Amino acid sequence: IVARATNDAVWDWDLRTNNLWWNRGFETLFGYAGQDITPGIDSWYEGIHPEDKLRVVSSIHRVIDSQESSWSDEYRFRRASGDYAFVYDRGYVIRDGNGTPLRMIGAMMDITQRRRAEEVLRRKNELTSLLEALAVAANEARSPEQAMRACLSRICDYTGWPVGHGVIFGETEEDMQNQVSLWVLDTAPRWQQFRQASEPYRHANWAGGLIGTMINTRRALWVKDVSKLESFYRAEAAAACDIRSGFAFPVVAGDRVVAFLEFYSDEEMEPDESLMRVFNNIGAQLGRVAERRMAENALSASEETFRTTFSQANVGVTVAGLDQRY
Repeated sequence: IVARATNDAVWDWDLRTNNLWWNRGFETLFGYAGQDITPGIDSWYEGIHPEDKLRVVSSIHRVIDSQESSWSDEYRFRRASGDYAFVYDRGYVIRDGNGTPLRMIGAMMDITQRRRAEEVLRRKNELTSLLEALAVAANEARSPEQAMRACLSRICDYTGWPVGHGVIFGETEEDMQNQVSLWVLDTAPRWQQFRQASEPYRHANWAGGLIGTMINTRRALWVKDVSKLESFYRAEAAAACDIRSGFAFPVVAGDRVVAFLEFYSDEEMEPDESLMRVFNNIGAQLGRVAERRMAENALSASEETFRTTFSQANVGVTVAGLDQRY
């Protein structure tokens, strides 16, 4: 009666025979047909996600083999469709007068929606913290180089990606060849071939590839496998180093791209749109740092021109105010 009154997957495990009974809630939660459910305990063992199995099976047998009576755990359990549900499972051990375990009765609850909501919230908080940390690092930096290096390190730490590279172009369109290249690598020798292919960055044709497309759109871009991009001129070097996924975002100051940051992984990773939005914001922060440096350089050059002009002048100079003459 209790088993029929709940939507949970109620189970009854005979510890002497290893027979396992499920109520109809098991079929409803996980999509299995009655004839597909075997009566033995293997129907439970085989459904646990391989990464969770050792932990979960060890924990339930630890309770059975002790004098404890209650057990609970959270893990992933396979649905009939092949995907996995997050479940909260709890059970109670029934023992005889000598403490020998006879049966265990329990119920599984599908908590997939709750876990997803928790994951979304956790992810949001992590991204907010990352954005704040990167913004602080950019604003506190004394130079664009220092700001970009700090961002490279923090993003590599956050993502776990082994390759981070930043390129700062010259301050004028004509000075694009005057590049500053910054690297953050987990093990430098492994990525040497890719690093050599990247220095200097060839920007003659912005038409394609990861960086060219990113610069043309001025938006962060993620590619699942850069080694398969025909327009990615470093594809051969990337494949040699077993590089797979890559993403990059631009640093825009005024009306042009003054720098970019790119990151690479040796695993194929699906695009993360939330990260892309964060990196677009960081690109804007770094752009303001670059604009400040460009303004400081322009002011310094103007002051130097002023001093040079007047130090070389062979004529008298008068500086007049509105009310006085000096």
